[in-house]
Amino acid sequence: MVTPVRRRSAAVALAALLAAAGCSHHPVQPAIGTLYVTSQPSGAEVLLDGEMLRRSTPLKLDGVSAGTHQVTLRSAGCKVSTSGVVISGGESNRLAVRLRPIAPRPAGTQPVGFDAGDMAFEPLTGRFYLARRSYNLGVYQADGAQFTALPEITVQSGNQQHPGTRLLAVSQPAGKLYAMLASDSLVVVDLALQQVVKRLWLADSSRFVRLRFSDDGRLAYAADSLGRRIVRIDARADTLAGAIALPGPPSDLLVDPSGDYLYVTILNPRLVAKVHARTGLLLNQTATGVSPGGMFFDDQRRRIGFCNRSAKQVVNIDLADWSVAAGPVIYDVASYAVAGVFARDRTYQWLLTGSQPYWQGDVLVCQPGYIHLIYCPGQRHVARYPVLENPVAIAQSADGRYLYVLNSFAGAILAYFSDTD
Repeated sequence: MVTPVRRRSAAVALAALLAAAGCSHHPVQPAIGTLYVTSQPSGAEVLLDGEMLRRSTPLKLDGVSAGTHQVTLRSAGCKVSTSGVVISGGESNRLAVRLRPIAPRPAGTQPVGFDAGDMAFEPLTGRFYLARRSYNLGVYQADGAQFTALPEITVQSGNQQHPGTRLLAVSQPAGKLYAMLASDSLVVVDLALQQVVKRLWLADSSRFVRLRFSDDGRLAYAADSLGRRIVRIDARADTLAGAIALPGPPSDLLVDPSGDYLYVTILNPRLVAKVHARTGLLLNQTATGVSPGGMFFDDQRRRIGFCNRSAKQVVNIDLADWSVAAGPVIYDVASYAVAGVFARDRTYQWLLTGSQPYWQGDVLVCQPGYIHLIYCPGQRHVARYPVLENPVAIAQSADGRYLYVLNSFAGAILAYFSDTD
């Protein structure tokens, strides 16, 4: 009687195994589905979970894994759209998106006088500092497009022969503002005290073209065009700390977030270069167009932009691999490119163009300036918007919603709602 029991146990075990496997009556459902994507207007580029598919709407995506996905649609001239989509195994889902056109518009104006020549802006605090051809710095607070004039900061005594400030740089971590005067010195302003606490004497301040702080506020750098060098400043002690020799006159500079590198545009030879901040070694370099300058970072400090000013063209460099993408040449009545900013999502960037005023007989003439919207993925020019005459600087609010343009000829800071973020 033992053998039948063994046979029955083996049969039960086999049945249990087959039931567990579900090999004939319960087929396994596929863990993939299909997604149909359409947009108005059509032809929008589609990204799935941040990955470029190099395909455009309308499209059918097969083999999408089950679960929640982020679908991003972008098209030149439209706001970027990102939607969450749930894909179920063996099923289809549809996503239809109406893309909204970008519509920048003026949002506010702050009169600042007709002698402002440079602007330092703190995005996190919304505070502007303006260099003037006078003994004082202008100070303004921005809340979006609303401005408040604050007490000015006196940086020179009233008996100095050459009043005026040429360049500014501000650092919240350092708690300081550096102002390059029109004569022969750089003054240190304590932001808490709102007054000058030290003066550094220089041979000739007119040879300097840019001031920048490191992100941590421990060092500052001044681009000396005549001396073909970058002067290093210890921002803790406010003392000169050596110089970096360059192959030609610098026209602009940026400081890498690590503090280890500088990015410099050089006029002759025409170069943009990555320079070691301590040794001065040129680590990367690329030839540029005429009059390179007007440098700026994206918000994540992964790309830099600079302008071929005479050609009115912006050029972007990916810092990870030093790959270069040249934007379109801009055609307008302005004479040169001033500078630019990246929109916060880095899909768009803004390029500011302007012209110097000139005398025609007894009449002072100045052509209008423009901000140009450029679509970065295809380096396409989308549109331009007038910003009055002689714009000299551009900045962007911390949230990316507002652009600020300093217009010297108009004597104002103009705020624009960017509509890209």
